[in-house]
Amino acid sequence: MALALVGDVALSVFPSPLSREQHAAGVAAMREEYGQFQFSKFDLGSLGCGQYDLGPFCSVVENDVVLDIGGCYGDTMCKFWRQAGVGGEIHVFEPVEENRRSILSVLQEMGGPGNVFVVPYGAWDCSAIADIFVDSGCSSLTGGCFERECPEFEKVKLKTIDDYVAENGLRSVDFIKMDIEGAEEKALLGASETIARYRPKLAISVYHRFDDLTRIPAVILEAFPGYRFNMRHYHRGFFETVLYAVAGR
Repeated sequence: MALALVGDVALSVFPSPLSREQHAAGVAAMREEYGQFQFSKFDLGSLGCGQYDLGPFCSVVENDVVLDIGGCYGDTMCKFWRQAGVGGEIHVFEPVEENRRSILSVLQEMGGPGNVFVVPYGAWDCSAIADIFVDSGCSSLTGGCFERECPEFEKVKLKTIDDYVAENGLRSVDFIKMDIEGAEEKALLGASETIARYRPKLAISVYHRFDDLTRIPAVILEAFPGYRFNMRHYHRGFFETVLYAVAGR
């Protein structure tokens, strides 16, 4: 992982599964598919590399019930909705009001599908009201994703995934994606009953905190023995490292 920080030099040691041409083609395909929504080149680039989709090992499939924890601008919501189809459900957690407005705008462009639900909460290990750091669309309960010394704050509501699933009577939970700027461990602890009951596929960001690469797998294994892991990195820098976890058979 350290070598990944030096960019192209790492390619001689850890060759990329995608060539530059394949990556460019993937980004172009994402632009064509999602161009109407004005998503950023950064987001389209990650999706073009296959972020949150590890094929047969761990991906959203038709009819899945998906929890998109950290909806931001709605790019992953679109991806999951198309993968799950009309028989699936997408529940998008996004506590920041401005981001939710972006998501609702994207939903309108999508035709207002009835199987996508925008959840105005952040995922945590308890119900609470908290100050969240907000900076140019990025938001964090831990404050670990900002360059500016004085980001803005916004009061947001927090809820456990377990409470949300129980209160809303979800028929199942098949796939959980988390990209919540350092709050992943807390959110996983608040999803213990859900994961124990449904054994969902997990796609968890593990680059926000210095010990995420080791801590997050340990948290999952301690609570849910038998999960199997894979990992992919989707950026030349230290961003966008995703841990994939699936329940053992």
